[in-house]
This record gives sequence, structure tokens and C-alpha cells, in this order.
Amino acid sequence: MTTPLKLDIDEAIERLGMGRFQRRLLLAAGLCIAADTIEVLLLSFLTLVVTKEWDLNHQQASAVTSVVFIGALIGTLVLGPLGDALGRKPLFVFSTTLIAVCGMLTALSTTYWIMMIFQFGVGIGVGGVVIPFDAIAEFIPNEQRGTQLLILGYFWTLGTMAVPILAWLGLKEESSWRLFVVLCSIPCVISTFLTIVFVPESPRWLLTQGKHDQALEILRTAAATNQLDPTETFPEGVTLIDKHEADTEVASVFTLLKPEWRKMTILLWSTWIGLAFLYWGTIQVVTLVFVDESQLKNGDVLTFDYGAIFSSSCAEIVGQTLVILLIHRAGRTKITSLMYLLGGICVFGLCWAASDITTPRSVLVVLAFFARCFAMGASSMTWIVTAELLPTQIRTTGHSAANGVARLGGAISPFLVSPANPIGLIGLVMGVVSILTSVVAWNLPETAGAAIGTAGKRELDPDGKPIQVSEIV
Repeated sequence: MTTPLKLDIDEAIERLGMGRFQRRLLLAAGLCIAADTIEVLLLSFLTLVVTKEWDLNHQQASAVTSVVFIGALIGTLVLGPLGDALGRKPLFVFSTTLIAVCGMLTALSTTYWIMMIFQFGVGIGVGGVVIPFDAIAEFIPNEQRGTQLLILGYFWTLGTMAVPILAWLGLKEESSWRLFVVLCSIPCVISTFLTIVFVPESPRWLLTQGKHDQALEILRTAAATNQLDPTETFPEGVTLIDKHEADTEVASVFTLLKPEWRKMTILLWSTWIGLAFLYWGTIQVVTLVFVDESQLKNGDVLTFDYGAIFSSSCAEIVGQTLVILLIHRAGRTKITSLMYLLGGICVFGLCWAASDITTPRSVLVVLAFFARCFAMGASSMTWIVTAELLPTQIRTTGHSAANGVARLGGAISPFLVSPANPIGLIGLVMGVVSILTSVVAWNLPETAGAAIGTAGKRELDPDGKPIQVSEIV
């Protein structure tokens, strides 16, 4: 009698390799991530337009942006645990659908409070954007995961580049912001369709639920899509196992605060708060620097320097490419820390240069370019490290919790980056936050070369005290 072949899920994913199956998933997830970016970035234009049209004060205008981050905070706290409890795909579909529907309905807003309600709904959907990211991470072989997830970040960059183009198309006339908002919702509609058609449930998650046969069937379908022989890749009688399954408890936010995870969790949350504050703050600074503020006080249609704003968004391609080139040449945490520091230096320089009306436009454009470049690099690396640190059973819970606390930073940034505050003060605060975030990111566990979900746990001695272990490089 032959003994059934036991195949670890990590080895099963390695057998799939990279092919058409993963590329389809990357397209669906990428459009979702682009939609997330677009729905938040459009606010840097929209708030300035409705401030004048509806005669809002600076606090009300900042609240339009903040309500999205507050909704995202609630969304992450709810949708993340549901992603671990109910599966990746249903929450993936729910998140993209909610963003698309509420984004479209925002165009029908006739009052400030109606817009706030719909933008809150967008925020809740945005809170689930970590689910597609983590779902795709669970289908990619270990050696290629970092690079492929960084390539996924190009969709984020395309989203940032699309916003000034869509703004140029949609904000030419008074009240034409409604067309602008509708155009910005289209990528999420497409992402929802692709998710329903191409994205299966995560086999890693199915194993945590004891659904081994379903997990194996999905892997065989994926193998066939990648033009492999399904029965040869995963022979009859094979049994899937997860050798790391016993390493963690079932999904719970409180699990993240247990002794073996507490230090990592605090470091992650601190990094993510800095990420949101600096990334979104940098984008808002760029928009603020390149708009004629005097037009906010009269009846003219606002004029943005679309060329400068678009060129700064193109910098994110450079930032994304830079971290792809560096990710296998240096530690993940070192790259992340450096990106935060350089980004802070550049946005500080941009703010102080903008405070002097004699500063040439070319200098402002260059500083904006590099500020966006390094902000994007830091953001992408933080997403990669987070997905790699957390184990399957708590991956979407832990990633969503980190993304959730990050929304606190995102909610605060509009109140700092406002026409009501001196631009020099804005730069000083963002510079200090970048230094603090850089220090925290440097101390995150290194994930380079480690199996997904294994680098961050701290071993405990018999008394329950954490044992210092060497980093996996």
C-alpha cells in the first residue's frame, strides 16, 4: 500500500511558476489598486473645486478628504477580519463593487453632506484594498514574490498619472467635476468584472478551513491555465498541507498584540501611519503648490498647472522601478527606511522653495518629482514587507489593521496640508515625520529570503518570554 504524497502549499505554489494565471490575477488586483489611488487622489482636485462652488471653509474642505480615510479605517477593521473568516474572493468583489457604486453616486451629490455620505462609502470599500494584494501574494512563488508585487505597484502609479489627465478632461467647465468623478470610477467597474471572472479563492486560505480538495482543484486549474499538465503537476492521491499552519492562531486583531507578535505589530502600525501621512500629504502639497490660490477667492474656474502635476505623478514610475532594481540587492527594511528619509527631505525642500515667490518653476517641478518618487518607493516597500511578514491565518486581518491605523495619518494630513497653514510649516512637520518613520522602518524584521509569513514571529521560551532570533536575510 503506497503512502499518500504530502505536498506543502509553498512547494505547490512553486510548481505553478509564473504564467498566464498569475498575470490575470495581477490585472484584476492592479485595477483595484489603481481605483483605490484614483478615488483618493481625485480629492486633491475635488475639494478645491467644491470649496469654491459650495462656499466651504477650510475645515469643511479638509473633512471631505478625511471622511474617506475614516471610512477606510472602519472598512479595514471590518473587511480585513472578514477576509480571513469568509475568504479572499467574496471580500475582494464586495470592496471593488462598493468603491465603484459610491464613486459613481458621488457625481450625483447636490449638497456637501450627501457627498460626505458617498465618500464615506468609498472609504469603506478602499479599506478592503489590502485583500486583493494579499490574495495575489498567496499565489506567487517565493523567489518572484517581491518583484511581482512591486510590478503590481505600477498600477498604483498609473492611477496617480490618470488623475491629472482626467482632471484636465473633466474640470474645464464650472460644475464639470461630476464628469471628472464618473471617469474616475470606471477602473473599479472593470476590476469588479475581472475579479468575478478570473480570481479564484486562495488555496492557502482554503487549507486553513480544512478544504483541501477545493484548494487542490484550484491549483490544478491554475496549472492548466499556465499550460502545465494538472495531473502531472499535482498527481492523484496528493494531499496538500501547510507546515506553518500551527504557527499562529485563527484570525483575530488581538492575536497581533500577543507577545510573539507585539513588537512587530507596533513597528508595522507606526510605519503605516507615517506612510499614509507622508504619501497623501506629499500629493496634497504638490497640488497646493501648483494651483493659483487667488482663484479660490473669486468666481473664476480654478486653474491647475496640470503639466507640473502630471510630471510629478510620472515620478512614481521611477520610484517603482528603483525599488524593483534594489529589492534583491539590499534588505527590504533598509530600502524602505532610505526611501522614507529621502522623500521627507524632498517634500521639505519643496515646501520651503514654494514659500519664496521668486523660486523658479523648474526647481519646484524637480523637487515635486523626487518627493513623489521616494514617497512611492517607500509605500511600495511597506506593502511588500507587510504581506511577507504576516502568516496566512492572520494576513488580511494584520494587513488590514495596519492599513486601518494608517488611515489616521491620512485623515490628519488634509488639516496640515491646507491653504490655511504656512507652506514652510507644512514642510517642517512632514520632514520630522519622515525621519521618525525612517527609524521605525529600519527596525522592522527583514523578510528577504524568508518563506512568506515566517520572518516576523518571535519564538518564546517556556516562561512565555520572547527569544531573540537572528534575522533571515
